[in-house]
Amino acid sequence: MSGVELNANSEPQETVTPSESGTVSAPLDPSQILRSLGTWPQLSALPQLLGYTRHQNPEVRQQIALALGQLAASCPLRSETERIISALGQLSQDASPFVREAAMTALGSIRSDLVLPYLQRGLNDAVADVKKAASLALQQARLTQSSSPKPRSLWENRPESGGMGQ
Repeated sequence: MSGVELNANSEPQETVTPSESGTVSAPLDPSQILRSLGTWPQLSALPQLLGYTRHQNPEVRQQIALALGQLAASCPLRSETERIISALGQLSQDASPFVREAAMTALGSIRSDLVLPYLQRGLNDAVADVKKAASLALQQARLTQSSSPKPRSLWENRPESGGMGQ
């Protein structure tokens, strides 16, 4: 039987124990890990989700990136959103292009200027799918930003930067 345990630092550890027949079951697959967290995205799952951002399996990191994006998009707490953006920023530099692409998609779903540096960096990624995800995320973010009345932000062109603002 397999399980997921958290150590003192809230980092998930896969456990593999022998079954009744004495054989060792395979390590958890990504869907088992996500199911182990229960119904989410919920803010209460944030520590576990953040712990899984360092999981050895890139499929797990990819799914966690998408889940973090969903959570941040619906999260009313600025401090928690900032933690999620930071984690997604780290995932946007992951060794796996699939994880980086998922991080770009997730960052694009978050309404915050804090995602901009990560998305802009994604435009320079060596992998075309990551570049495309970053570009689409920036477009989505700009459309979302322009459809809601808000104070000036980094999304707008400013005269001092050579843009056409005001």
